[in-house]
Amino acid sequence: MPIPSKRIYPPVAGWFFPQFLPVPGFPPRSVSVPDFKQRAGDDSRADLLDRASADATICGRIFILFRRAFRSPQVKVDKRTIEMAVEMERLFGTDILLAAAGPRPKSKMPMTMEAVREWVDDCTKCGLAKGRTNIVFGEGNPKAPIVFVGEGPGAEEDAQGRPFVGRAGQMLTRIIENVLHLSREDVYIANIVKCRPPGNRTPLPDECAACIPYLHRQLQVINPKVIVALGSVAARYLLDTKETIGRLRGRFHTYGAAKLMPTYHTAYLLRNPADKRKVYDDMLLVCQALGTKVPGS
Repeated sequence: MPIPSKRIYPPVAGWFFPQFLPVPGFPPRSVSVPDFKQRAGDDSRADLLDRASADATICGRIFILFRRAFRSPQVKVDKRTIEMAVEMERLFGTDILLAAAGPRPKSKMPMTMEAVREWVDDCTKCGLAKGRTNIVFGEGNPKAPIVFVGEGPGAEEDAQGRPFVGRAGQMLTRIIENVLHLSREDVYIANIVKCRPPGNRTPLPDECAACIPYLHRQLQVINPKVIVALGSVAARYLLDTKETIGRLRGRFHTYGAAKLMPTYHTAYLLRNPADKRKVYDDMLLVCQALGTKVPGS
């Protein structure tokens, strides 16, 4: 897509010297950087931005400013930058903004759990945000060798802002301590969605899709040796499969460099105690993968 150079210079001059180009309608009523980020997505065309930057034009310098703002969640964007983005879109269409955003490059600095937490705070990407008391981000050792992933918070978790603190969480703690011979502080515990679904229902596909990028970033930071997917929802979205948990459990799968063990959710075990033995057998395999003491050996 060629840069519309014949049309761009007068308004760009106005952006740098606003007294020459009064722009009506500022500040915009419904414009925010997250809105632009969402619209830009991962399919943006960065080649236009790169060409504009290489030309060292005024337009290129503004694009660079946009790129820094769009690509880093830490960058604070001032009101005037947003105003320029709105006017650019009005004059030249959304493609200009998409090109300016570009795909986010791999950061030279490692992502931290604190940065992921800031990314999650105040999230309203799906309808679950309306009914939550707290975001249940996850807790534990940010460099844990093993991560447990459930499907979503329940009532107790929503009230406390901590994962797995109800009856199902108490059972998970016993498994961690009595089978794996670890403590909750040694592991990391999270969920596919971070807000409680109404009535503890199963999270909907669009809710899981909106929230799971946060979990992927958490797992990227932790870089665990083993991931335990508790229940069919966790297994389905971590493995991108439609297989049932009964067919998936009992053997390791792969998630990046980690070994992933699907097993029954502890809430399911409260209703079906006869299947506790199957989870125990799965945890014996996890012990072997972690190199920890196997119960009974």
